[in-house]
Amino acid sequence: MRLSKKPLSKQQSHYLLSILSGVLAETRNASEAKQILSELLTETERVAVMKRIAIATALTNRESYESMKKRLKVSSATIATIQERIDQPGWQKIIEKARVQATATQRATRIKHFFAFFIPHFS
Repeated sequence: MRLSKKPLSKQQSHYLLSILSGVLAETRNASEAKQILSELLTETERVAVMKRIAIATALTNRESYESMKKRLKVSSATIATIQERIDQPGWQKIIEKARVQATATQRATRIKHFFAFFIPHFS
């Protein structure tokens, strides 16, 4: 997606960003957020955002550039761009929330497998 040659004014941009932020902040759950993002972003945009988050968490885990390049199919330039910004408060919040979500997902998967072992047809 290319940016329009007719940019928004700063006032319009700030206003629309506040609307977008409000919409995301008012989501009730992950399912609703996923639905909104699926409608709002193209598949390419969603993949780009997901890869950025994966890069940020991998960087905090001290994963090598080469490993990230192979695993996430990204360039060194993309990794470097995230590396330059990773200390910003927004990125720190993203990393923190991504870790919490990953831990919760892993825990839910373990619980589901535990019950599936004891109760056939649970999953």
